[in-house]
Amino acid sequence: MHGGESQHSEHFLQELISDCPSLLPVKDFLPSAASVFSLAREVQIDVGGQSGYIDNLLVTNEGWLVLVETKLWRNPQSTREVIAQILQYGMALSALSISELESKLRLPTGKTIAEYLTQEQGANLIDDFDDALERHLRQGELLYLIVSDGIRVSVQRISHWLNEGGSAPFKFGLIELRFFDAENCKLLVVPRSLVKSREISRHVVVVDIRGPSAHGATATVRDLSRDQASGGVLAQRVVRLAGPPMTKVRLFAELTAKKRQAEALIATKLIERMEAEQLHSRSTPGNLQFGVLSAGDDDATFYALISFNLTGAWSHLPANVIQAVGDEEFVAHKRRMNMVAGFYRPHEATDAAKRSTDLVPAYLSLRGKEDELARAIGETREVVARVLSGE
Repeated sequence: MHGGESQHSEHFLQELISDCPSLLPVKDFLPSAASVFSLAREVQIDVGGQSGYIDNLLVTNEGWLVLVETKLWRNPQSTREVIAQILQYGMALSALSISELESKLRLPTGKTIAEYLTQEQGANLIDDFDDALERHLRQGELLYLIVSDGIRVSVQRISHWLNEGGSAPFKFGLIELRFFDAENCKLLVVPRSLVKSREISRHVVVVDIRGPSAHGATATVRDLSRDQASGGVLAQRVVRLAGPPMTKVRLFAELTAKKRQAEALIATKLIERMEAEQLHSRSTPGNLQFGVLSAGDDDATFYALISFNLTGAWSHLPANVIQAVGDEEFVAHKRRMNMVAGFYRPHEATDAAKRSTDLVPAYLSLRGKEDELARAIGETREVVARVLSGE
């Protein structure tokens, strides 16, 4: 069925993408992405004091958010309006913090995006998914896709021009879904990428400024490969500042502000016990992590063993640690953790292949178990440290 002949609605396209996000050829734009997942449909976003709605919001296993705007061939909406709309939505989205975004997605109570994906969709995310998601969002590194049953030439022209900008952090693409009538009243859908960003060269300058007085930073990029005669092209863009790192003090304050005083006290005790175990720590805007540093000097790698956030505590061992310690030790770790609380689903605790279904016990379920948890993590720390040191 050629463009204009299908009688499908935009609602149908949105539903199709939500139910089967892998239908979209995201790897054409993000080659290293292994999988893509649906977060929500019709995500409300504030655009200049008015409400707009992102048709489909997806995310890759590497933390890249994908904004999808669906349009029909028979819908004569202005080319300028279609592209301006999705770019406006992206700019508004980039201004949100991760917690603000999660509230707009209407996820199950208290769940983070990573928790929702791993527990509800069985997603296999990269080890530093939370950090990557926050970084991509803050820097405006988004993938914009206009999906239609027929792309007009005028849209392609503007899209080609948009992709020639060179210094923009985002990626932009046009995808045409071609529909075919098949036997037994079935429908065959074939996606086709018409336009995708072409990277001539890439220079990334990231300036992270932390502190209450920081308002913004502008990165200036000179791309010599694009204009040798004039000495390069100067481009400026604002990088949104990183949120404050999660600390013991901040976690206590935010839990207390949410009238969760009992949980705040338990979280503080748990963190103090991790510190007493002399675990190394690392802070991100959403998590306070404790783990092990690999043997090395300035380039030592941090491996998180347990994380604390506003939801609770969770233990998601990095894939390279699981591979290093082996299946037997990984299962032993899961068993130790489940003797303290429900960190892993019972039927998966003995299965070394199940790596992405870790749960997040609430702080109240860990009351009085602070020492037990510290001992369990301490045993895992000793195993990991021994393996990393080559013993």
